[in-house]
Formats: sequence, C-alpha cells, structure tokens
Amino acid sequence: MSGNIRKDALVTVIGLAAAVSLFVFGVLLPGRKTCKQLHQEIAAAEAAIRDVPLRVAELEHLRSELQDRRKFLTRSDHMIPQGGQLHDVIQQVAQLARETGLKGSRLEPVLSVQHRTYNSQAIRLELHGRFAGVTRFLAGLEQQSRIVNVQEVVIRGDDGDSEGDVSTEVLFAVYSQNDESEGFTDSPDSEAADI
Repeated sequence: MSGNIRKDALVTVIGLAAAVSLFVFGVLLPGRKTCKQLHQEIAAAEAAIRDVPLRVAELEHLRSELQDRRKFLTRSDHMIPQGGQLHDVIQQVAQLARETGLKGSRLEPVLSVQHRTYNSQAIRLELHGRFAGVTRFLAGLEQQSRIVNVQEVVIRGDDGDSEGDVSTEVLFAVYSQNDESEGFTDSPDSEAADI
C-alpha cells in the first residue's frame, strides 16, 4: 500500500508540476507579454492624444499660410497675365521711352523660355537720350502693372551731336501664364532653367 501511495503521490506531484508548467508557459508568460504590448500601445495612444493640440495648431498655421498665399496670388494675378501679349509689352515700353524723352533705336525679342506654368520673354532695347530720362525709364519699368525683370543695363556715352546724351542697352524679361497653368505650381526641380 505504501507503494501505491508513493505512486499516487508521484503522479500527483508530476501532474501538479505539469499543470503549473502549463499555466506558467501557456497562460502567465503570454499574458504578461500581451499585457506589456497593451501597455506600450496605451502609452503610444496617450502620447498621440497629448500631441493633438500641437497637430491642431500646426494645421491652423498651415491653413492660415495657405489663405495668405491664395490672397497674394489673387492680388498678384494681374502681374503675370494669361497668355503672351508681346505686342502690348512692346507698345507700353515704346510709350514709356517716348514719355521719358528717350529715342529707341532697337527693340527686339531675344529669348523665349517656356516653363511648365509660365513663359518668360527676354527683350533687348537700345535707347538714346539724357541720363535722367534713362533713370525715369527704369523707374517706369518698375512701376509697370506686370512683373518686369531687368537683367542687364549698359550705359555708354553717346557719340551723337548732343553733348550729355547717353546710349543705353537694356535687357529685360516679361512673364505670362501658360493657358494650361491653372491648378499647377512650379516645383524647385523644374527642368526649365530661369533666364
């Protein structure tokens, strides 16, 4: 009988050890691992919740910046008119030269570059007259209703009959929007180079 009791005790101990091992490796350790993952997910969710006011503030800032840019584009849309109107530009420049007392001897388109959303047209102009007229002419270009990019100004003493006159060569560019440009924006990695 004592052998049966020992055998029963041994089976009970082995069964209890197996049950404890099964509980530890089947329930306790996976439960702790899952619990640890849940705590990490909760901590990440709490951090995300704490960041919500910062994200909202950033979004509001970006919205405000977008509105400012839209207002600027609306105000400056006339500065880069739709479509190329080179003859209008030439007439305006010739009129400005006459108003400032200068005589134009040459006005020619030089280089036209097409970008994705706009075109640029470089124009070379030769003028003769007083230096004060040249300064008024350049100031008048600056006051044009469209963007005028003066790229080069060369002033030389004039060999003409009038003393004090200068000969001036001006290279400037004007811009116009492409007809397909609505909804597009130029990216910094645009393939076309600026003139």
